[in-house]
Amino acid sequence: MRYRWRLTLVAVATFLLGVVLLFPARVAYHLLPEGLATASGVDGTVWRGRINELNSNGIYLSNVSWRFRPLRLFSGELAYSVKADVMSGFLTTDVGLGFGGTIYLRELNAAIPAEMLQSSLNLPGLSGSIAATFERMAFDGELPIAAVGNVEIINLVAPRIFRGALGGYKAEFFTQNNGISASVEDTDGIVDLAGSLTVTADRNYQFIGQLAPKENTPENMRQQMRVLGSPNERGQYQMRLEGVL
Repeated sequence: MRYRWRLTLVAVATFLLGVVLLFPARVAYHLLPEGLATASGVDGTVWRGRINELNSNGIYLSNVSWRFRPLRLFSGELAYSVKADVMSGFLTTDVGLGFGGTIYLRELNAAIPAEMLQSSLNLPGLSGSIAATFERMAFDGELPIAAVGNVEIINLVAPRIFRGALGGYKAEFFTQNNGISASVEDTDGIVDLAGSLTVTADRNYQFIGQLAPKENTPENMRQQMRVLGSPNERGQYQMRLEGVL
């Protein structure tokens, strides 16, 4: 009798293990909250698979593939390697979910059109090319709590800021005890820009920058800069933005 029970337990354990390891990705997709994302061509398992097309919050990805990283369980994360094609770009990263709910991104490399972020940033008409390289990022819900990496924007256009091309800019992100900071500067922008951005753990953000016109700065942009007040002895205007995320 005991021998039969052991065989039964082994059979049940083997079946359950097979269900977990071969759990269809398309079934997992239908378990997601309604409206979170739409997908087509879902294939494989939750451990290794692919999606032909994925759309979430206005962000469109194609040829999405994932692979489970089991060794990361020992560091307290449920982690995957993810690759995807983006309109005129690409995205590769390791995504991890900590047991405390923190989301981690590691070795992120991406090249995407700025148009993809129009809806999420509420900036209609936004365009340009964005290249991002991050060694590490961490999110507590939607709030970024750690970031080490760089972002560069080429041929930026943001009609809500200025009706014309703004040029190129870059930011270098790093983590501090009270949150995330970044140094921001222009690469070939229509204005000379140098500033710093901070995002604290209590969701407050602050950007302080110094702006100065260049020889090729359009007159209407120069007029906008004068609204910031009087320039310093170097001809720089101070810009300050702050709020709560």
